[in-house]
Amino acid sequence: MYRARASQAGAGRDARADANTDANGWQTLIRGFALQAANPKALVFFVALLPQFIDARRAIGRQVLILGLTSVVIEFFVLAAYGHLAARAAAAMARQPRFVTVTNRVSGGMLIAAGAGIAFSAEH
Repeated sequence: MYRARASQAGAGRDARADANTDANGWQTLIRGFALQAANPKALVFFVALLPQFIDARRAIGRQVLILGLTSVVIEFFVLAAYGHLAARAAAAMARQPRFVTVTNRVSGGMLIAAGAGIAFSAEH
């Protein structure tokens, strides 16, 4: 990433243009939902976290439904914000190749620093 050129990052632009159609957008949404619904980490999250907030003296099904829906709605908005920021970043990359170079250098430098931190850590 650190040495990548801006022209290499623009190679996927045609695929992004195809993904902007309504049909592909709905297909992507359905595939994303299926992927998340089958995610074992999400199931473990709900099984481990939700019982702590349930009052056994009240209707359990209703509480689980409310907590589950609340979590799904919050996650939807967080992921929608990530998607929006990613779309804006892609638009910035299309307009300014220098943005791609700077982004590649910063993220490449972070990966190098993380690798060096792991390599030189006291615990092996």
